[in-house]
Amino acid sequence: MHSLSQQRVALTPNFLTLGFVLGVWAVSIPSIKDRMTLSYGQVGLTLLVLGLSSLAAMSVSGRLMSHFGERRMLVCGGVAFGLAALGPAAARTWPELLAAAVVLGVCSGTFDAAQNALAVALERKIGRPVIISFHAWFSVGGLLAAVLGSAVLRAGIDVRWLLVGTAAAAVTLSLCLAPWLPTAPRPVTTEDEPAGQPTLRNKRIIVLGLVAFALFTAEGSAYDWSNLYMRNVIGAAPNVAVLAFGAFSVGMIGVRVIADRVVARVGPVRYCRVATILAAAGMGLAILSDNSPMAILGWTLAGLGIAGTVPLTFSVAGNVDPRHSSTYVSRVAAFGYCGLLAGPSLIGFIAQVTTLRIALIVPVACCLLVAGAAGILRPRPVHPTARMQAESGRP
Repeated sequence: MHSLSQQRVALTPNFLTLGFVLGVWAVSIPSIKDRMTLSYGQVGLTLLVLGLSSLAAMSVSGRLMSHFGERRMLVCGGVAFGLAALGPAAARTWPELLAAAVVLGVCSGTFDAAQNALAVALERKIGRPVIISFHAWFSVGGLLAAVLGSAVLRAGIDVRWLLVGTAAAAVTLSLCLAPWLPTAPRPVTTEDEPAGQPTLRNKRIIVLGLVAFALFTAEGSAYDWSNLYMRNVIGAAPNVAVLAFGAFSVGMIGVRVIADRVVARVGPVRYCRVATILAAAGMGLAILSDNSPMAILGWTLAGLGIAGTVPLTFSVAGNVDPRHSSTYVSRVAAFGYCGLLAGPSLIGFIAQVTTLRIALIVPVACCLLVAGAAGILRPRPVHPTARMQAESGRP
């Protein structure tokens, strides 16, 4: 049995891999569009297909993890995810690209759900918050992909080679780290307390899912609309407009590195409440500003506030009943990714009939609603049988 620190070190690169591969895919989109002469509508449909495929995989991955085990699902998912990165590189036509997007989405959803389930299990073993630090490495992976992708494009290298190299690295890491990964307990049936089945009617999971939906809506709004807001509403130059998303991302990474210690000190409820109020204030500042420096400051504050809140919903979901941790984590994650898909689209529709400044009130409202519902993150006693089975880690 490897030490908890070794298990934590082994799990961390998986989060970085997910962020890096998805970041490389994002960097590759303009080149793929030009190579296949795709329209913006075709690109948008491709992204939607990838997102829906990922969402579908998350919806069923909990049952698969309960049957095959989280560690096995993570290793197989990581290898498959790495190989799936070759699909967009090999695609020659739009239908082939759509098929590659489906495969990439399914593999990324499975991989993401498995690593979050294992992160929750490891956090429970360690006995203090650690899950937010894992998500910091996801953000670092995306930032590294942007930097490396920019260098590759400046050097005139075909971006498909970057996808090939990324695939090889992801597969190698998944196989090499497998022996050191943590394990999660399996549901156990005893004479005194049957393990039962996780239910979709668990009210706390539903509320946690809605909280994740709201948080992902706010986060997705920054990803998809901060740049356009800076250019079309503030009137910033393109090289200045991109700083908004950069500042948001840096704020996310910085907080995720230290947020676990803050949560351990003040508790998840107080942390979430203060953080989401800060995020709402930051977005409010951004959409009320008429100059670039103040708007960029606003997006930075939004990143600082949102950064640690989403992982907290996964952690709480995984501890509602540790015997069904992976199932509940995957369900809350599925709720969240619905927000990531639907939220920015809703903002687009509202902006179409009003203005983008008005439409961006939606993520502000989402953050304030989460601040009001932060009590759902309060730790609750776990049934003794469930606790013993979780702590034993027995299969």
